[in-house]
Amino acid sequence: MDLTSIIATLVLLIIIVIIAIVNKVIKLKKKNNIIKEFMNLANGKGCIISKFDFWNNTKIGFDMENGILFFIRNLKNHENKFVINLQDVLKCYINKVTRTVDFNRTKQLVTDRIELVFTFIDKNKPNVCLEFYNTDYDNLNLTGELQLAEKWEQIANSFMNIHSGKV
Repeated sequence: MDLTSIIATLVLLIIIVIIAIVNKVIKLKKKNNIIKEFMNLANGKGCIISKFDFWNNTKIGFDMENGILFFIRNLKNHENKFVINLQDVLKCYINKVTRTVDFNRTKQLVTDRIELVFTFIDKNKPNVCLEFYNTDYDNLNLTGELQLAEKWEQIANSFMNIHSGKV
Protein backbone atom coordinates (compact mmCIF):
# COMPACT_ATOMS: atom_id res chain seq x y z
CA MET A 1 0.00 0.00 0.00
CA ASP A 2 1.36 3.39 -0.86
CA LEU A 3 1.26 6.48 1.33
CA THR A 4 -1.63 8.05 -0.62
CA SER A 5 -3.88 5.01 -0.05
CA ILE A 6 -3.06 4.95 3.67
CA ILE A 7 -3.83 8.66 4.07
CA ALA A 8 -7.08 8.34 2.08
CA THR A 9 -8.15 5.37 4.22
CA LEU A 10 -7.34 7.23 7.45
CA VAL A 11 -9.24 10.33 6.30
CA LEU A 12 -12.24 8.18 5.38
CA LEU A 13 -12.16 6.44 8.77
CA ILE A 14 -11.93 9.78 10.59
CA ILE A 15 -14.92 11.10 8.64
CA ILE A 16 -16.96 7.98 9.49
CA VAL A 17 -16.06 8.28 13.19
CA ILE A 18 -16.97 11.99 13.23
CA ILE A 19 -20.34 11.28 11.59
CA ALA A 20 -21.05 8.52 14.12
CA ILE A 21 -20.17 10.81 17.04
CA VAL A 22 -22.32 13.66 15.69
CA ASN A 23 -25.29 11.29 15.24
CA LYS A 24 -24.85 9.99 18.79
CA VAL A 25 -24.74 13.54 20.20
CA ILE A 26 -27.87 14.54 18.23
CA LYS A 27 -29.78 11.47 19.50
CA LEU A 28 -28.64 12.13 23.07
CA LYS A 29 -29.76 15.78 22.89
CA LYS A 30 -33.12 14.72 21.47
CA LYS A 31 -33.54 12.15 24.25
CA ASN A 32 -32.60 14.72 26.91
CA ASN A 33 -35.08 17.24 25.46
CA ILE A 34 -37.85 14.62 25.55
CA ILE A 35 -37.02 13.77 29.16
CA LYS A 36 -36.84 17.45 30.13
CA GLU A 37 -40.22 18.21 28.51
CA PHE A 38 -41.78 15.24 30.28
CA MET A 39 -40.23 16.14 33.65
CA ASN A 40 -41.53 19.72 33.28
CA LEU A 41 -45.07 18.37 32.78
CA ALA A 42 -44.76 16.37 35.99
CA ASN A 43 -43.20 19.27 37.90
CA GLY A 44 -46.17 21.42 36.88
CA LYS A 45 -48.38 18.92 38.72
CA GLY A 46 -46.09 18.85 41.76
CA CYS A 47 -44.70 15.43 40.83
CA ILE A 48 -41.34 13.88 40.15
CA ILE A 49 -41.16 11.11 37.58
CA SER A 50 -39.16 8.21 38.95
CA LYS A 51 -39.81 5.68 36.15
CA PHE A 52 -40.33 6.41 32.48
CA ASP A 53 -40.16 5.00 28.98
CA PHE A 54 -40.54 6.54 25.57
CA TRP A 55 -40.84 5.07 22.10
CA ASN A 56 -41.87 6.38 18.71
CA ASN A 57 -44.06 9.39 19.58
CA THR A 58 -45.15 8.14 22.99
CA LYS A 59 -43.98 8.82 26.54
CA ILE A 60 -45.07 7.28 29.84
CA GLY A 61 -43.82 8.07 33.31
CA PHE A 62 -44.75 7.47 36.92
CA ASP A 63 -44.36 9.36 40.18
CA MET A 64 -44.10 6.44 42.61
CA GLU A 65 -44.51 8.58 45.71
CA ASN A 66 -47.77 10.25 44.65
CA GLY A 67 -49.08 7.44 42.44
CA ILE A 68 -49.51 9.66 39.40
CA LEU A 69 -49.08 8.22 35.91
CA PHE A 70 -48.29 10.54 32.98
CA PHE A 71 -48.84 9.57 29.35
CA ILE A 72 -48.29 11.59 26.17
CA ARG A 73 -48.85 10.29 22.65
CA ASN A 74 -48.13 12.62 19.74
CA LEU A 75 -50.12 11.79 16.64
CA LYS A 76 -50.08 13.53 13.26
CA ASN A 77 -52.85 16.02 14.01
CA HIS A 78 -53.02 16.10 17.78
CA GLU A 79 -51.48 15.14 21.09
CA ASN A 80 -53.12 12.88 23.67
CA LYS A 81 -52.15 13.69 27.26
CA PHE A 82 -53.33 11.79 30.29
CA VAL A 83 -52.58 12.26 33.96
CA ILE A 84 -53.97 9.38 36.03
CA ASN A 85 -54.03 9.17 39.81
CA LEU A 86 -53.68 5.44 40.47
CA GLN A 87 -55.29 5.85 43.88
CA ASP A 88 -58.56 6.44 41.98
CA VAL A 89 -58.15 3.32 39.80
CA LEU A 90 -59.96 0.05 40.47
CA LYS A 91 -58.03 -2.05 37.95
CA CYS A 92 -55.57 -1.85 35.09
CA TYR A 93 -55.38 -4.35 32.25
CA ILE A 94 -54.09 -4.74 28.71
CA ASN A 95 -56.51 -4.69 25.80
CA LYS A 96 -54.98 -6.32 22.73
CA VAL A 97 -57.10 -6.00 19.59
CA THR A 98 -56.24 -8.65 16.99
CA ARG A 99 -57.71 -10.09 13.83
CA THR A 100 -57.03 -13.17 11.74
CA VAL A 101 -56.01 -12.78 8.10
CA ASP A 102 -55.32 -15.32 5.39
CA PHE A 103 -51.78 -15.11 4.07
CA ASN A 104 -50.56 -17.70 1.53
CA ARG A 105 -53.27 -20.14 2.63
CA THR A 106 -52.32 -19.87 6.29
CA LYS A 107 -54.09 -17.95 8.97
CA GLN A 108 -52.05 -15.20 10.63
CA LEU A 109 -52.96 -13.35 13.81
CA VAL A 110 -52.41 -9.60 13.31
CA THR A 111 -52.30 -7.12 16.16
CA ASP A 112 -54.16 -3.90 15.38
CA ARG A 113 -53.99 -2.15 18.73
CA ILE A 114 -52.45 -2.50 22.19
CA GLU A 115 -53.73 -0.32 24.97
CA LEU A 116 -53.51 -0.12 28.73
CA VAL A 117 -57.01 0.33 30.16
CA PHE A 118 -57.74 1.94 33.53
CA THR A 119 -61.10 1.35 35.21
CA PHE A 120 -61.91 3.77 38.01
CA ILE A 121 -63.42 3.21 41.45
CA ASP A 122 -65.99 5.88 40.60
CA LYS A 123 -68.25 4.00 38.17
CA ASN A 124 -69.39 7.31 36.63
CA LYS A 125 -65.87 8.04 35.43
CA PRO A 126 -65.20 6.50 31.99
CA ASN A 127 -62.33 4.11 31.40
CA VAL A 128 -59.08 5.62 30.16
CA CYS A 129 -57.25 3.78 27.38
CA LEU A 130 -53.56 4.53 26.88
CA GLU A 131 -52.68 3.48 23.36
CA PHE A 132 -49.25 1.85 23.12
CA TYR A 133 -49.67 0.67 19.54
CA ASN A 134 -52.11 1.24 16.69
CA THR A 135 -51.61 0.14 13.09
CA ASP A 136 -53.33 3.34 11.96
CA TYR A 137 -50.44 5.46 13.29
CA ASP A 138 -47.49 3.17 14.00
CA ASN A 139 -45.24 0.84 12.01
CA LEU A 140 -46.88 -2.33 10.83
CA ASN A 141 -44.45 -4.37 12.92
CA LEU A 142 -44.52 -4.36 16.70
CA THR A 143 -41.23 -3.20 18.21
CA GLY A 144 -41.63 -4.01 21.89
CA GLU A 145 -44.93 -2.20 22.53
CA LEU A 146 -46.59 -5.30 24.03
CA GLN A 147 -43.69 -5.80 26.44
CA LEU A 148 -43.87 -2.12 27.44
CA ALA A 149 -47.63 -2.38 28.04
CA GLU A 150 -47.04 -5.50 30.19
CA LYS A 151 -44.32 -3.69 32.13
CA TRP A 152 -46.54 -0.68 32.83
CA GLU A 153 -49.53 -2.86 33.69
CA GLN A 154 -47.35 -4.55 36.30
CA ILE A 155 -46.09 -1.19 37.65
CA ALA A 156 -49.63 0.18 37.96
CA ASN A 157 -51.08 -2.97 39.52
CA SER A 158 -48.18 -3.28 41.98
CA PHE A 159 -48.73 0.29 43.16
CA MET A 160 -52.50 -0.24 43.47
CA ASN A 161 -52.05 -3.53 45.37
CA ILE A 162 -49.62 -1.97 47.83
CA HIS A 163 -51.80 1.06 48.45
CA SER A 164 -55.08 -0.82 48.72
CA GLY A 165 -53.78 -3.28 51.32
CA LYS A 166 -53.77 -6.30 48.93
CA VAL A 167 -50.04 -6.96 49.35
